[in-house]
Amino acid sequence: MERLKDLIIKNHEEKKKEQSNKVLLNNRKEVEINANGTSGYKIKEGINKGKILGHIKTEKNPLETVIDRIEQDINHCVVHDDKDYL
Repeated sequence: MERLKDLIIKNHEEKKKEQSNKVLLNNRKEVEINANGTSGYKIKEGINKGKILGHIKTEKNPLETVIDRIEQDINHCVVHDDKDYL
């Protein structure tokens, strides 16, 4: 009987802990990350209102920029199979 009592008490404590965690999760406010096209969190109140925190910036490899430009040039070119256009 003592073993069952310990299991019941342990189960009751786990249920209370789960319920309190659920209440905390439901009451927290979500932050708007990537809102309005930003790559960070925009402060809404206080002296820093309007500032954006945590921008994600990646440096491009110089070779990637050259490849991007070549791809843009290729996309702008029109290739015709007809010999009259050559």
